[in-house]
Amino acid sequence: MKTITINEIASNLNISRNTVSKVLNNRGYVSTDLKKKIVKEAVENKYKRLSPEILELYNSENPPVQKIISVIATCPEFSDFWTKIISSIADEVSKTECKLIYSFLTRTEESNFELPNIVKAHQASGIIVINVYNVDAINKISETGLPIVYYDSPVFPKTNNNLCGDLILLEGENSIFEITSKLIERNITPISFIGDITYSRTIHERFQGFSSALHANHIAFNEEAYLLSSQILHLYYGEEIDAFLDNLPAYPKTFICANDFIASVVIRRLKIKGYNVPRDIIVTGYDNTSSQNEETLPSATVDVNTQLLGKRLVEQLLWRMEHKSMPYETIHIRTKTIFRF
Repeated sequence: MKTITINEIASNLNISRNTVSKVLNNRGYVSTDLKKKIVKEAVENKYKRLSPEILELYNSENPPVQKIISVIATCPEFSDFWTKIISSIADEVSKTECKLIYSFLTRTEESNFELPNIVKAHQASGIIVINVYNVDAINKISETGLPIVYYDSPVFPKTNNNLCGDLILLEGENSIFEITSKLIERNITPISFIGDITYSRTIHERFQGFSSALHANHIAFNEEAYLLSSQILHLYYGEEIDAFLDNLPAYPKTFICANDFIASVVIRRLKIKGYNVPRDIIVTGYDNTSSQNEETLPSATVDVNTQLLGKRLVEQLLWRMEHKSMPYETIHIRTKTIFRF
């Protein structure tokens, strides 16, 4: 941008060059209101020779407006996976001049969603949405017109066009394809899948990886042997797992679970029923949150970098805030498959 001259400042404000010179060189008397106008014009148009006194006057009259990032999150109780992401977001925002305001939702509050007050008051500059899958809630957030970045999304809509924001996902399709394929290669079949594929896009993509591995190896799809939806918060607790296991005509040799929490529940229930895991039945998971608990350690899992995920959410939102007209993006963060069999 071309820097402005004293003559141009005078012309823009329709005043004399001598008056502008007096202010910028801190000589002579000029009314306070006019001085402020001259200083503002000079600073905002990159006048080169500004004294510290002039800059201090400008900064005192024009304090920087702090941008506020609203984080809207529904946080389940079962894992510190989500709190690690929240923490990493806070770490990343602390490196900027933005302020972070959280709105944590219960499942009931998600179902009866109301925008946070900071958003209602038009004080937020952007929104990060985590673990919110209620379509009505997503619609209300999208309608704000603010820059938005989502971690995960409902299965419906199947594209992110209606999200009115960017979507960041942890890669799951390839990693679960890899786990399933390795089990098939070692003849550890039949294989069952447990995860609510109606709930979130990430779980749906993990199931796609499972299905693709079956198809690639010419193994018949047996939906009756899979638990693909849940009536209890989409998470699967003991009673629901028990009911599923009791209705199986025969147990498979492997249960592929949508996350480590589900895997830990399945392992506990199988052990109660007298099975040795993993000698009798292999159970796999996703997200590597059970690594410190040997009793419920899945035989394979997928490690995710929650620190990187939080960082990317913030980076993407800051970018989106500066590039509002650019097409929305869907970003997959790579993961690392861990085998223990």
